[in-house]
Amino acid sequence: MQATTNHLTRRPVGRAGWVVSLMLVTLWGFLGATPTLGKKGKKKTAVGELNGRVLDTEDKALADVSVRMTSADGTSFSETATSDRKGMFTFRLTDPQGEYTVALAKEGFAPFEAEIPLGPGDTQNIDFRLITEAMGNRQRAVEAYNEGVQAFQGLDKAKAKTLFIEASTLDPSLAQAFFGLTDIYLEEEDFAAAASAAERYMALQPDDAKGKRLAYQAYLGLGDEDKQRVLRSALEDTDFADNLAVQTFNRGAIASQNGDLDEAVRQFRAALELDGELVAAYNGLASVYYNQEKYEQALAAVAELLQRDPDNLQGRRIRYLIHDVRNDQEQLAAAFDAYAEVDPANAAAVLHQRAELDFRSGDSDAALRNLEKVVALAPDMARAYYTLGLVYFSIDPTKAKQYLQKFIDMAPDDPEVPLARQMLTSE
Repeated sequence: MQATTNHLTRRPVGRAGWVVSLMLVTLWGFLGATPTLGKKGKKKTAVGELNGRVLDTEDKALADVSVRMTSADGTSFSETATSDRKGMFTFRLTDPQGEYTVALAKEGFAPFEAEIPLGPGDTQNIDFRLITEAMGNRQRAVEAYNEGVQAFQGLDKAKAKTLFIEASTLDPSLAQAFFGLTDIYLEEEDFAAAASAAERYMALQPDDAKGKRLAYQAYLGLGDEDKQRVLRSALEDTDFADNLAVQTFNRGAIASQNGDLDEAVRQFRAALELDGELVAAYNGLASVYYNQEKYEQALAAVAELLQRDPDNLQGRRIRYLIHDVRNDQEQLAAAFDAYAEVDPANAAAVLHQRAELDFRSGDSDAALRNLEKVVALAPDMARAYYTLGLVYFSIDPTKAKQYLQKFIDMAPDDPEVPLARQMLTSE
């Protein structure tokens, strides 16, 4: 028995561009009883004769095989015989005409029919080889599976599903049928059925990472953390790990957008179990931990992120924000400078916000230090000069008016301009 393999490539709906391969299996060999024609000679009489011998696939004689021979019309000739201990049987027909159907049946073997031509005076000596019922079921299973693959290729998923189920029922050892079913169930989001089919496939093909990949997707859908953990461990060194890591990260990103930060952390960490170099997952962890005010964990995630991508903008930004909110004065200046190095405009905007907070809280010295950095980084930021004017108004009114006038000149349509003009005219 041999098999050939073809592949089907497709982009599943609703997943992240994953490639799914279905194997097209074709069995060669005993596709039923094999008639072997012997010598055919003419007799002087009008009698035709069929001498048959029934063998198994190992050429051993099969006794007690029920054989029925009928004419094409089913009425002019119909007789039965039983093979003897040597597997032999004989039919003699008076004045035979045309095609005759010979049907063989024996418990434990697949039934078989063949069309045998027989005319007046003809003698046919034929060996019939029967395959076992199990082999017959496997043959029918493969045929159903192949038809299912064709339906799958034609995007008739309902028909493909029915045929894959038929194939898996006829031959529970046909792993490819369970693989095809898993893929269809995943597309239907029937994750319980997908997990069951994937488990059957993995039992039959324990070393095939494709089955583990599909099972992981099923258990993602079911939310079974324990099964996911086991499969991640099995997949981490396979070709599928990177793509599954991205898929898992995406689930975490969606959870974060929906406000489920704990779930986001779980998914980001799961993604890193599959791909420990996935920068986006460290980025996601740092962001979520910062929003949860878990600053130590956020700094640890940032450190991992910047170790892999030293120029990462989000990593440098979050590091600065953490040191700022914790008032880590020893690290704060260096963290800001590193942030400003990769994104001076946004760094200036963030620092301007900090300066405004400092001013409103009464820390004019800190506000002035930060504003000086802001205008050095972003000399076109008009609002920075307005804030400088506010800060200096009670310290050095002359300098305050210089900054307020610069603000008005740079942004004459800003809604704060009327207040700035009022302050310019005040004593």
